Amino acid sequence: MNGRIVAQKVDLTTGRFAITSIPGPVLWILAILALPSLLSAVRASEPDRMPDIIQNARTSEQLYANLEVVATWSFHIDEQFNKGLAPSGLVVEAERSIRNVYQNGMCYLRTGGAQRSSNDRSVSLDFHLGYDGEKTRVVDQELVANVVDGPLEDANLIRPHTLLLGGARVYFPLSIYLEAGEALKSQPLARPYAKRIQLTVSYEGEEVVEGLNCFKVRCETQSRAASAKAGKAAKPSQTTPADVRFIWLAIERNYLPVRTEFYHTAMKVNRPVEVGRVDELREIAPGVWFPFRTTLEKYNWKGLVPHTELVRSSTEHYTVTRVDLDPHYDRRLFSEIAIPRNAAVYEVRNDRIIKSYREGDDRQLSPRRPRGWLRLLPVINIVVIVTLVGIFAVHRRRRR
Repeated sequence: MNGRIVAQKVDLTTGRFAITSIPGPVLWILAILALPSLLSAVRASEPDRMPDIIQNARTSEQLYANLEVVATWSFHIDEQFNKGLAPSGLVVEAERSIRNVYQNGMCYLRTGGAQRSSNDRSVSLDFHLGYDGEKTRVVDQELVANVVDGPLEDANLIRPHTLLLGGARVYFPLSIYLEAGEALKSQPLARPYAKRIQLTVSYEGEEVVEGLNCFKVRCETQSRAASAKAGKAAKPSQTTPADVRFIWLAIERNYLPVRTEFYHTAMKVNRPVEVGRVDELREIAPGVWFPFRTTLEKYNWKGLVPHTELVRSSTEHYTVTRVDLDPHYDRRLFSEIAIPRNAAVYEVRNDRIIKSYREGDDRQLSPRRPRGWLRLLPVINIVVIVTLVGIFAVHRRRRR
């Protein structure tokens, strides 16, 4: 009929069907206008797959409940981004060796290496952590130590399901992240995240990534605004738009994330500003897979000037050299974390410093007990380390 579609319509005067025709271009316009409604109707009719995805992710995580990993992590600022930036102390490269052990609810971490800044200053990445089921003991650069009641997760602990989510600061189980809501608030390791971030997770569909069938999920995050009055719960910011992170979970690979993309809405660019991918997956036991090589690339405005050229700003790599799903160590590995003499020690209970002293000296370091200090623990440690290094340098000059 040359571009026309034959259809039936009812003659209202006779009540009979009559044959008519609709021009092809008109039909295409009607179809395009109706497409969003049809897609919404199809999605609405589909069952919500998130509960099954969350449960399958949680079941898969249990396969790695006991785990020993030896790996290296490297980071560098890309030359095209770094060129022209003032030597302001920006970290331009780093390499860290990592060994961590999860065993029957206990945890051990040891890292080494160094990072170099644009002003050629080098800082040690030596770090030691042990959780024996009761207390967490941490020693940073052999200068500062923390003894904390209960578990204290660290960003450098390797979990296969969150290896690509370091940029999202997800240092707790992926299943908890996907469940969001009350699950975040009730999980001890996730509570600090829940206080800062409003998270919404939804199912996007199925896609194939590097030959792997994947579930794609959409994670919208929004910073919570600080409450004006003490005691009131923080609310999502009304001015900050929600950022979006997509995660592709490999269905036949233990629901491991194999790709992530992060869209920072404030930058107003229609492309991800962070892309993570798994470069190599290995089967380490029948039906159990592990990411042995990953890459995380971040993008920013060239020279940090908005609305100029968007370039790759940094690249991170994880390379795993050894994995063991059945470690057997004495409890002393997790409890006997040696604290060097004269290190500043802070004992913590219920997010409060209850005691501070130098190892080998019972005199109190500081009588202050700031509220909510634990979130600032890395900053506190860095300040103390810098102060101690400065005192040591001055002391050496005086001796000369």
